Amino acid sequence: MPSVERPVWFTFDCYGTLIDWEAGMNACFRQILVEKRSQVAVEQFAADWEEIQFQMIQGPYQPYKTILAEALLDTLKKHQLPARSSDGERLVASLPSWKPFPEVNAVLGELKKVGLRLAILSNIDDDLLSQTLEHFTVPFDRLLTAEQARAYKPNEKVFRYALEQLQCQPEQIAHVAFGERYDLLPAQRLGCRTIYINRHSRQLPPSLHPDAEYADLLGLLRYIALRAPRAEPAGN
Repeated sequence: MPSVERPVWFTFDCYGTLIDWEAGMNACFRQILVEKRSQVAVEQFAADWEEIQFQMIQGPYQPYKTILAEALLDTLKKHQLPARSSDGERLVASLPSWKPFPEVNAVLGELKKVGLRLAILSNIDDDLLSQTLEHFTVPFDRLLTAEQARAYKPNEKVFRYALEQLQCQPEQIAHVAFGERYDLLPAQRLGCRTIYINRHSRQLPPSLHPDAEYADLLGLLRYIALRAPRAEPAGN
């Protein structure tokens, strides 16, 4: 008999957890590097972009479209490659075409069937997210973005904003993500349940203690199967 109740909300990091961020971004990077006749490995280029982008989101808030583009231009300059504004614009324009991982829509559908509330909590602009939503077959109950919070994960302000908007306590949320430093560690510090989607079998940092770890979203079906539904308040 399960002894732990299900969360009220599943909050999802979007890009990298639901959407195959790596495949979409690397395809764009690869095309740009080929056109510039660069021998830089796309994996190295993407890692450099990631670090530049991460530093940018620590500063004053600016739209994510700006960060996407400027981080790309800075990465091109780091590798002594010609950087044009059109390169950044291409990356931004490619984002709405990035697809969900294969199991995502089916799992989201099953979670909705058992009455769970689903939210996206993403480092993104509202308009970019609205275009990504076309890839999902299940509607989300809430969409929470960096644009709304005026800050980027891992800033705890984003998670406090989510708690305020969802009107719940941290333990009533299970935050589902692949990113340790962006998502899981700050959510853990605030007392949220955390579910690590570890698609690449990475070793956990010692400071991270997720409530569960799965190779993909299918694990969420096992997670809820082991937990009793929350009891509804008795009627008068």
